[in-house]
Amino acid sequence: MRDSKFEISNLKFLRPGIKLSAAVFRSLPTALFLLLTAHCSLLTAHSSPGAWARQKSGTLAWLHAVYFVDERHGWAVGGKGALLATEDGGVHWEVRRAPVEDTLNDIFFTDERTGWVVCERSIYLLKTKDERRSYLLKTEDGGASWRRVEVAGTDVDARLVRVRFAGRERGWVFGEMGALYATTDGGVSWERQRVPTRHLLLGGTFLDAQQGWLVGAGATLLQTSDGGETWRAGRLVRTRGAGGRWAAAARSSPPRTAG
Repeated sequence: MRDSKFEISNLKFLRPGIKLSAAVFRSLPTALFLLLTAHCSLLTAHSSPGAWARQKSGTLAWLHAVYFVDERHGWAVGGKGALLATEDGGVHWEVRRAPVEDTLNDIFFTDERTGWVVCERSIYLLKTKDERRSYLLKTEDGGASWRRVEVAGTDVDARLVRVRFAGRERGWVFGEMGALYATTDGGVSWERQRVPTRHLLLGGTFLDAQQGWLVGAGATLLQTSDGGETWRAGRLVRTRGAGGRWAAAARSSPPRTAG
């Protein structure tokens, strides 16, 4: 297959807490599923297999991400600061006051009160050359208030699209050109981590503070077993049929390192 035709946008493990070995790495697609985003609407699953129902979001904004703290409390974010919340499992969605007017790319909560949002400012609205294109918002009161957190340091052009945490202290935010930043102190400070790709990183999941996966454009597939100190690159290979079944395999020689 040609990598340029494939883009892995996100992944989740169905059974969090499983320790991964090299053998599991080779059969990755059996343990993940892709998540889809929606435009101006939300979908909810019902008990019957494959059944989805459209929900009214109450906004015309383009929605980029959704996150549920538990089965009843959830959040969704999108363009022009769109911030939605539900307290009844998605039956009703409340449009919250926009914390900023920039695009909200992603949202993640470590508990009911502590959450993070990845924000992106339009390049046409940047006022100075030193103004950062991407930043985070953090809440510690369940979304009642948000404060800005800077991540990218001197890299003002970094475009960040996703944020993930494994517990309250260990977190990662990532995006274009293989940009990946990590925190070990709950977001007080962030450091750039080196990854073997310069592709856009679009999604990821962490089983704990050590075991994690990132996926992205160009069929990018990365895995770490040491909290991101080192990342191992993989590739998707077709195993049978006309693309009906795929598996992950280790890449013998890692590509150029970004960072």
